[in-house]
Amino acid sequence: MSSLKSIIAHVPHSPGVYRFLDQAGEVIYVGKAIDLKKRVSSYFRKQKNMSIRLQKLVENTKDIETTVVDSELEALILETNLIKSLRPKYNILMKDDKNYVYLKVTIKEDYPRVVITRRVEKDGAKYFGPKTSVSELKKILDVLKKAFPYRHCPLFIQFKDKTARDVKDHKKRCFGTCVHSVSKDEYQQAIDQIIQFFEGKTDEIEKNLKKAMVAAVQDKNFEKAALLRDRLQAIESILTTQRVSAPDQLSRDVIGLAVEGGAAYVVLFIFREGKLVNQENFVLKGVDFESGAELNDAEILESFLKQYYEKAASFPKEILIPEEFANSDLVGEWVSSLTDHKVAFVFPKKGKNKKVLDLAEENAKSFAKASQIKWQAGEGLDPEGSLNELKDVLKLKKIPRRMECYDISHLGGTETVGSMVVFEKGLPKKADYRHFKLRSVQEKIDDVKAISEVLERRLKYLKKSPDYLRKPKKKELQAIEKILKKANLDFEDLNQHKIIIAEKKKKIVGIGRLKPVDEQSSEIASLWVHEKHRKDGLGREIVEALIQKQRKGKLYALPCREKLIDWFGAMGFHELKDVPKIMQNKHRMCTEKSCSAQPLIIMVYRFTKDGLDASFSKKPGLLVIDGGKGQLAVVEKALKKAKLKIPLISLAKKEEEIFVTGQKKSIILPPDSGALLMLRRLRDEAHRFALKYQRNLRSKRMFK
Repeated sequence: MSSLKSIIAHVPHSPGVYRFLDQAGEVIYVGKAIDLKKRVSSYFRKQKNMSIRLQKLVENTKDIETTVVDSELEALILETNLIKSLRPKYNILMKDDKNYVYLKVTIKEDYPRVVITRRVEKDGAKYFGPKTSVSELKKILDVLKKAFPYRHCPLFIQFKDKTARDVKDHKKRCFGTCVHSVSKDEYQQAIDQIIQFFEGKTDEIEKNLKKAMVAAVQDKNFEKAALLRDRLQAIESILTTQRVSAPDQLSRDVIGLAVEGGAAYVVLFIFREGKLVNQENFVLKGVDFESGAELNDAEILESFLKQYYEKAASFPKEILIPEEFANSDLVGEWVSSLTDHKVAFVFPKKGKNKKVLDLAEENAKSFAKASQIKWQAGEGLDPEGSLNELKDVLKLKKIPRRMECYDISHLGGTETVGSMVVFEKGLPKKADYRHFKLRSVQEKIDDVKAISEVLERRLKYLKKSPDYLRKPKKKELQAIEKILKKANLDFEDLNQHKIIIAEKKKKIVGIGRLKPVDEQSSEIASLWVHEKHRKDGLGREIVEALIQKQRKGKLYALPCREKLIDWFGAMGFHELKDVPKIMQNKHRMCTEKSCSAQPLIIMVYRFTKDGLDASFSKKPGLLVIDGGKGQLAVVEKALKKAKLKIPLISLAKKEEEIFVTGQKKSIILPPDSGALLMLRRLRDEAHRFALKYQRNLRSKRMFK
């Protein structure tokens, strides 16, 4: 680190590009900066809640190289070129270049060819791309060959020793330019129409073909008319999949983005002349390196734009993007410099353009979901096989079809939140993801206590109500009223069907009841626990039983002490800034009776439209905790307290050790183990989801 300090001390305050190198001298990260000194130094300052991705980068950096340039634009160009050539480990990367192809039209030749290539050269040819699917491009070309039998031979075929039949057979596959059966002008017309097709000018092609077909019929040249008809039908067979139109006739690219643990998925709609002429799907890796999407969507989007348009062979007038990003003007200036016109980034918030953008994003989500089946962008891993391996490794009775993973995120102890992510059959089930805003550990760092709160709140939906909690008998209402009067609590309108009591040794030691405030809502009007049982968690059990009893709408609480605010908060209640109309009278009366100088807080527990949470109602086959033995032990206690038996493990980041309940030794799996990769992916997704929620809360607080 001392040598790095010396290097950093001599980094200039200039625009440029920096490169981090590892022990072997390999470049592991490339970045640009308007001030190299400030940017490079920022990586090596002590930071609270530093991401794992950044920690790993800093730990592995043994040398730093910089290149000074004259402007930030030059820095961007150099950065883009270096990322393309070096493909550093810690940068966000599109799949390797070998996956992309271009359509090439050799317009400088007398009889131009239409070919598929993997390289763009400065040879005067016309290029379209990059395109991600060779097979789809070949299908389109196969149809276009029927419409316009263009030359696709690499060399002119010599027919000196060929028979007339050989020549006729060859001419069926193209115009037969090698035997001069078509003029240059006729052939060029066909090539122009192919170029128009890939430029999106399909209306013009259809119009010209129909016009020529009518003329041929009028001239009674029915053979030519039939040929033109076949060409028109061939073109229309392709266009049936390209009938989506933009709101106007502009040429634009529309970008949809979806981030799934470990990768980002981009769908690019290419509109030319107002028509959707192509859709390309891309995968970006390095998004969540060992950490779970610590980069936000804007950073991912910027990386994609720089890498894609550096490769692009054609450029639109505008690019619709799903997220604004800080360097949009700079990147826009750079993209414009690659073509002969200005290219603008547009972030529509409403209207027809927003609908087109939403469609692209929906397609990105579908693409991401489909890619999950191939296991994270086609890496060949089998979810079913990984689950079977996990079952064997952990000695489970059943394959863990539903796995839930939990993580904690905070900023130096503030805005502490928890996350729950769900994998079913080895794949993410985002509809069942949940997050938790924690109350018990705010303004301090205590991940163990935080995970305890999260699991207690989650497991309450699975545990059975204790035998000592029950609905009172009608004859017991008088005794309940007497207890509530003595405790100075609300005893009006007692209804045995809305009350839960705790009975121990044939004595009532706890009371809680629901008092309706409207058709869909109730309040916890009277909550009492005998002083001898207040440390037994009896009050919590009564409130949880009342939640189960309510099941829909809203449930209000009026905690009269600061401790009770946190207590209710730990069970999923949230503070309300404004007192609802239906609770205003009650709130005023309680505030007047309260001995506190501060007005009482109104808290609410909101049920989903379908009642109790469907995700929380499902029992997992495996619980996974991000952490080590400490986190594992506290969740074991939560399971025992809830009287539940669910397989439980924790996954420690440093050595990827798996700790299992009841086992002293940890399990370490091979790095290429499908079971380990699945657990890591699950853990990283939990981290990403927690971090995203924590950032959202922080942003709301900052912009209040």
